[in-house]
Amino acid sequence: TAGLRDSTDTVEMIGIARARQAMADADHVLFLVDASDGLHSDFSPMDDKFTLVFNKMDLVDRPPTATGIWISATRGDGLPELISHIKSVAGFDSNPETLFTARRRHMTALTTARDAVERGISQLRMYNAGELLADELLQAQRGLNEITGEFSADDLLGEIFAGFCIGK
Repeated sequence: TAGLRDSTDTVEMIGIARARQAMADADHVLFLVDASDGLHSDFSPMDDKFTLVFNKMDLVDRPPTATGIWISATRGDGLPELISHIKSVAGFDSNPETLFTARRRHMTALTTARDAVERGISQLRMYNAGELLADELLQAQRGLNEITGEFSADDLLGEIFAGFCIGK
């Protein structure tokens, strides 16, 4: 989002409210600040879910003193540190034994999806019941939606019909 500031413009106030709500709902927030402007004193949401990212460090004569990640989008300075930080916050671990540590809700959603697919396969094998498989795939889709976002039943049916020839 952009433009978190005080405003009297109704439309802008709605956008600012939506931006603040998105920040409240987010797992983590990268709060980008123009390093040449500095951090304004009215910035208050400082907790572990916020990372300050100061851009335009190439335009600043003073050494970085504020806590945060300092980058120059123009020159690419600091981008490896920012990428490393994002990976760390997301739970990425380059150790092959623990390649990615997912959040508990992601694991629960994946388990729900896997179980639904297994039930569907079982229904198809035991009873040749494609309609029961379709229902279980819908349940799996709902579990995955918790991670990936919206994917409608119509989208799912489109994928099924695109990959299979279903007769009478």
